[in-house]
Amino acid sequence: MTQDCCFINPSYFFFTDSEHSGRNGSYYFTYFTQYGNATTGTEYYEAVFFITNCILSSILNSLILLSMTNHDRRIVCNVFILNMAVADLLYGLIGPILAVVRIQGDWNLGHVMCHLVFYLQSICGCAVCWSIAAVSIDRYIHIVHPMSVHITISLHQAGNIIAIIWFLSVVLMSPIGIFFQVVERPVAHSHNQTAHVCTLFWPHDYLYTLSTTTLTVTSFFIFVLPVGLMTWCYCRCATKMRSIRKLITSSLDSIGSQPSVLEIKRRRSMREYRVIRTFMVLLIVYLVAWGPLFSVLPIVVIDLYSHTTLMPSEAFVWALALAQFNAVVNPVVYGLSMRNVRTNLLQRFRSVCQRVSAH
Repeated sequence: MTQDCCFINPSYFFFTDSEHSGRNGSYYFTYFTQYGNATTGTEYYEAVFFITNCILSSILNSLILLSMTNHDRRIVCNVFILNMAVADLLYGLIGPILAVVRIQGDWNLGHVMCHLVFYLQSICGCAVCWSIAAVSIDRYIHIVHPMSVHITISLHQAGNIIAIIWFLSVVLMSPIGIFFQVVERPVAHSHNQTAHVCTLFWPHDYLYTLSTTTLTVTSFFIFVLPVGLMTWCYCRCATKMRSIRKLITSSLDSIGSQPSVLEIKRRRSMREYRVIRTFMVLLIVYLVAWGPLFSVLPIVVIDLYSHTTLMPSEAFVWALALAQFNAVVNPVVYGLSMRNVRTNLLQRFRSVCQRVSAH
């Protein structure tokens, strides 16, 4: 059995293994690393970004978790927000690992971390997206079907939905955890030099089927389906909100400035409008943050099959960095936009200051 590893460029290598890759071998993408410390100077900026992002994400999402009082946690919408904050917090913690890998230029973190890094990122990203989708469904029910007793989400059901989100994320992303492996082979025409690359190492007989199926399922479940669902829900909510506001405005004009039930409805409508606007911003942010990653991955797959090997690993890493930045933007958006979050944070801050001054 022959084993040989030839690097086409710092981001792609050709691997021949008669047992795994067949006689002709296969092309592989380096993903997180660049072979042989083929540095361009950007890896240090990448490392600083990942570490800074981890610190900011940890602080901001922890503040969101602390801001939720016991009363807030009994509201369905807030339960999904808490789940999103937890997923964002876990997602951001992977940043320092990526920073180390980018600086070293070779994968030295072992086989277990290779299986886990992108797998955990996929799970957390999936949980974030579906938490936002769950909020959109809850808002849709609350605004479009406010009087229906049959269409509603209870607190218990919200907990079940969150459990299902995490379970499906773990199961559907499992091929990523299984097939991300460390390829550790001697480099052709080089003495005592070994390459360590964490890459998707598919069985050769099912290379095309497994890679395309995994990419399709991942893209559909993490990006296409939840984004489509969110867009539909918010469009329906926006349409309903416009009709309600027109009805209230025309009714208020007919009765003058007298206080009435309509005025109460108008204020409630404005609150709902602010909530919808906040989560529409979250949807747009998610599209901007995750769109590049789901654009780069298909190009990598096409590169591997066409043997063009043009996509640099820097493009994948920066697309991943943008997705990581989503874990910082999310708490800022709903933290600044939701009054109860701001109020609770200010109250906790004042309480801490009072305790410090008392001592």
